Amino acid sequence: MASLIKSIINRLGFSISIIFTLLLSACGGGSPTSINSLIVEEESPQEVSNPSQSQKTISQVVDGQVVNRSYTIREPQNTSKESYPVVFFFHGADDNGQDWLQRNPQVSALIDNEAFIGIFPDAHQGNWNYDDATGADDTEFVSLIINDLDTLTLYSEGPLHAVGIQQGANLINQLAKKTEFFSAIAPIMSQQTVSISEIVPTRPV
Repeated sequence: MASLIKSIINRLGFSISIIFTLLLSACGGGSPTSINSLIVEEESPQEVSNPSQSQKTISQVVDGQVVNRSYTIREPQNTSKESYPVVFFFHGADDNGQDWLQRNPQVSALIDNEAFIGIFPDAHQGNWNYDDATGADDTEFVSLIINDLDTLTLYSEGPLHAVGIQQGANLINQLAKKTEFFSAIAPIMSQQTVSISEIVPTRPV
C-alpha cells in the first residue's frame, strides 16, 4: 500500500494532501469497516447552504430523450490566488456527487484550504455507464462539463485530474484509456473490468 500511495502522490504532485487523505480513508488502516464508514457511509447528508458551492445542469440525450445531467462545483470559500487546479470526483454506485461530498468533509476542507476546485458529477440514475450497461454517454457528459469550465472565474485552462470511488473508479479508468481528459487519475477501491483492461490507451496517464 505504501508504494501505491507514493505512486499516486507522484502522479498527482500538485496536491499531495488530497490523495493521501482519501487513500487513508479508503484503506482505514486495514479495517474493512473503516472503508464503509469513511468513504461510502450510508447516513443521510445534511443540507448545507454554502455560497462557494453550486450545482449546474447540462442537457443530454439519453435513450432518445433529453435529460438534465447535474454536477456540483465546490470552490474555495476564501481565495488568495487568481486560479486553481481542478479535480473531478466520481462517486460510487447508487449515489450522487453532492451527497458524497457532504459525507466526506475532509475533501471540502482541502478545497477551502485552496488546494483545488472540486467537480462532483452525478451519474444518470445513480450509476456510471462504463461497460455500455445503459444508454447514458458518460464520456460525452464529462466532455460537456469540461467545456463548461470556462465559466469558472477561478479556473485557468490547465491539466485536469480525477478521483474515482468504486464504480466511479471504473469510469475514470475507461476515460483515461479512451480520452485525453485527465493528466492523472486515482482509482480507489476498484479494479478494471475485463473490457476496460483490453482498451489500449492513447497515451500514458
